[in-house]
Amino acid sequence: MACRGHYLAHAAKATFTVTSDANALVLQMDLTPIELVVFDFDVTLYNTSGSSAEQNPALWHSAKSLSGVGEPGWDTRWNLPVVVHARRASQSPWTRTVLLSARPRTSEMETALRTSLTGADLHFFRIILKPVTLAATTTAFKTMSVQRLLLETPSIERVSMFDDKEDQLQAVRLVVEAQGKKFFPILTVTTAMT
Repeated sequence: MACRGHYLAHAAKATFTVTSDANALVLQMDLTPIELVVFDFDVTLYNTSGSSAEQNPALWHSAKSLSGVGEPGWDTRWNLPVVVHARRASQSPWTRTVLLSARPRTSEMETALRTSLTGADLHFFRIILKPVTLAATTTAFKTMSVQRLLLETPSIERVSMFDDKEDQLQAVRLVVEAQGKKFFPILTVTTAMT
């Protein structure tokens, strides 16, 4: 398993406030997020290709399709280079990490996905799943979601996105660059499981 692309080191915008009380000086630091890092789940973080869900698309809508997901290292379907990027990004105070998946937003799916991610020691600022009632394509859903995230956090200067679909990366690129932000697509590549 591998990933191609560019990943940035973090720079910071910080505001420092020094206050004092009767006993001590207090230094408060407000770190403003300047990078958004977006991760797809299926075939990006976790290799579901060749799974029963791929053969039967109805299973994508079932939380049962995530049963049996193990920890990275034990479960060889985790794309370890991408897992490492997600862990590093989530530890940066200047970065907002988001899991963005077209899996349906149901309580069962959210629970199953959070359990899988927690078992992999992956912690995201936000997990965004596709609303069941949304008739938009996956590409439209992802571009709308990234656009909304950029509007919510105008301090974001750059967006990195890990996905296995080049057309989705290119569509998101148009939205990000139209807002004057830098975009770094990372097309993930998984190898066949043996």
